[in-house]
Amino acid sequence: MDNQESDGINPNMPSFIAQAPWYIKGESGSLNHQKSQKSKLKSTIDTWYSKGTTSNISKKFQKGACANCGAPSHSAKDCVERPRKVGAKYSNRDFRPEENIQKIDLDYDGKRDRWNGYQPDMYKKVIEEYEQIETEKKKRKIENTEEPINDPESAEINDEAKNQTYAYSEMVNNVDPRTKTITSNNRVRDDTACYLWNLDHTNANYDGKSRSMNELEVGKGNDSEEDQMYRDSWMKISGDMVPMIEQEEYVQKLYERGHDLHPLANPSQSELAYKWYKEESKKRITKKKKKLLDLYGDQDEYSEEEALGKDSKNQNENGTSEIEESQPKNDKT
Repeated sequence: MDNQESDGINPNMPSFIAQAPWYIKGESGSLNHQKSQKSKLKSTIDTWYSKGTTSNISKKFQKGACANCGAPSHSAKDCVERPRKVGAKYSNRDFRPEENIQKIDLDYDGKRDRWNGYQPDMYKKVIEEYEQIETEKKKRKIENTEEPINDPESAEINDEAKNQTYAYSEMVNNVDPRTKTITSNNRVRDDTACYLWNLDHTNANYDGKSRSMNELEVGKGNDSEEDQMYRDSWMKISGDMVPMIEQEEYVQKLYERGHDLHPLANPSQSELAYKWYKEESKKRITKKKKKLLDLYGDQDEYSEEEALGKDSKNQNENGTSEIEESQPKNDKT
């Protein structure tokens, strides 16, 4: 048995491959049923769906058409027009044209084309919009720059405005196209950098190469504030920082004494305990102060006689006190 191409069939080929199935009509034996069939003609990469409707408008209602608008390309369920009071099926007038429905079988490249169906004319609208924005920016810039040149007061105001805008400048992002990261400058320029506080070159401890502050050695004449560069540690000990440190110290002492309390594990309980301690200490101080006032009185200023312990009862008629009389007198001889 030879095939249609007059090639000899391998005798070792199984019968279920060599024999054609019953549904293939063919008197002569062949192996064409084992070969790949010719691919169907598919649409190229340039073809795309045409939008809109056709010019075919029916004059009579067709069976299976939309009962609302009368278009034969869709049913009444898929109709997107406003529902009519009397549909086209019953009024038999005002039929809508048929939608342009296409079945495009794209090839391999057409299915995977990212720009398939894109019209370059659509991008012209975007370009026109940006051109309008740029022209408007140029107009406003020209209006802002048209100021009197010979006015010294306006020049001073402009300099002050420039300095003010520079002082309160926001974060600056430096974009380098060669790198994937963005280097950001987070320092707001309303504060002076710490290495500019002391510009004495003999005692400066800022290393420009490593961009870091060198630590000062204690005990070598660098202990005073005048000799050393000021740190920014004083900024940290402000506001609620001092009470927070006192609270942590108090809770730490309680924890060391065996109380089940920790400033990190139980912050709310620690705060309540410290608050109760402060209130109780204030009560104790006021109670002690009241007791002392009851004993010694509330007189802040004393007379000279009371301060020296002198009294009219302790004075003699000669005007000398008992203490002066009790002292031994030295003989003049």
